[in-house]
Amino acid sequence: MYTMIIADDEAIARKSLELFVKKEFPEIHIINSVSDGIALVQEVERQLPDIAIVDINMPGLSGIDAIELLYNRGVKTRFVINTAYSEFDYVKKALELKVDGYLLKPEKYEESKKTIRKLCESISYAKAEQQIQSKMQSLFHVISPVLESEIMLTVFAGEPAMEDFTAYCEMYGISFYGGCMVSLIEENAEVLTNNHINKRSLRQAIHDILTISCNHLVMVTESSINVLVLLPKQMEAAEQKEWIWDVAQVLLSRLKAHCGISFMAGIGEIYGDFRKMSRSYKESLAALRQKNKLDVILYDMQVHHLPEEEPGASCYTLDRTLEEDFKTAASMKKSVYVEDAVSYIQEHYTEDISLDTVAEKIRISPFYLSRLMRQETGVTFVEYLTRVRIKEAIKLAINTNLSIKEIAERIGYLNVTYFCKVFKKRTGKTIGEYRRGN
Repeated sequence: MYTMIIADDEAIARKSLELFVKKEFPEIHIINSVSDGIALVQEVERQLPDIAIVDINMPGLSGIDAIELLYNRGVKTRFVINTAYSEFDYVKKALELKVDGYLLKPEKYEESKKTIRKLCESISYAKAEQQIQSKMQSLFHVISPVLESEIMLTVFAGEPAMEDFTAYCEMYGISFYGGCMVSLIEENAEVLTNNHINKRSLRQAIHDILTISCNHLVMVTESSINVLVLLPKQMEAAEQKEWIWDVAQVLLSRLKAHCGISFMAGIGEIYGDFRKMSRSYKESLAALRQKNKLDVILYDMQVHHLPEEEPGASCYTLDRTLEEDFKTAASMKKSVYVEDAVSYIQEHYTEDISLDTVAEKIRISPFYLSRLMRQETGVTFVEYLTRVRIKEAIKLAINTNLSIKEIAERIGYLNVTYFCKVFKKRTGKTIGEYRRGN
């Protein structure tokens, strides 16, 4: 059964079309006939017919304008132009709109039958395709959690199922550019998750949050929350870390809003080979052992150490060996690395030091130290170093007769002009003005 609306400002033309359609196409139900473009728009939006036969020249709003308006509003109705007009402008506009057929007045019986019949066949095919897609989506909805669990279990067991993962990607049209494992733990928890959390609701919440930004696989069990996050495109290494950090921050923030629970996230290294996801999983757990107050922790091979594995040991065994450290990791008030960095800055700010220098001294990557500094001090490494230096410069300006050049050298600035600009920008005064005011 198909539904149809007829639009024509001539009552005789509408009646003629109705009789023709009812006689030749008993499977078509004419749900309404209208006499102007405005009424056509209203009825099509209200009843969403399969077909609309539309006259071009109607009062108020022309047939062409009505069709264009409905297309712009996303209506899926198929439109057939019915007109006596043959002028180029009308034909050109109709072609631009890609209408589904034409009927010329006066109607040519056989051609009109052929046009409408062809359109009905096209609609039938489209509906059949839609039904198949709907059934497939329903089937995927049932299969997806099972397939995801199977793939994730192979990752946990240390033997990622490449064939299953490839099939999963093909099923959902996913291009694999790389990925990593993200493990979640409740803040101040002794185990990965508590049993009071609704696992199905949590899994769906994670899917809903991440769907916008990336493809992913999720597994929530009685003892763990783990997400395999897939890169959405090719990225440089630095961009990858920035991206996964932001994704994790959004995930934790929205999960807290969803279930009222604060989580920490450990992130393993990003690999372009799916077979390395087991290692990324272990790295995500190792990252959670880091004793600091961060809610998102990136694995760093210079900082974190994977526990020794016995031959044949699965990631579940590693999981249990790490759990004992989770409570301490979640409750620490301040990162020891930031404390070490701050101490080093206080002792060596008079030297030509940089983020790379300090990171190397405390055995941490520059990227990770930068994140820690910003997270725990509220400012970047450079900003913190500058504040320490300017504070000391003020003391020297007030309490000594050192020249500007000598002050600059004593606090680690080799370029006097640059030092003067920084000092003026930070204090609003020059060295001389500071001295005169004190």
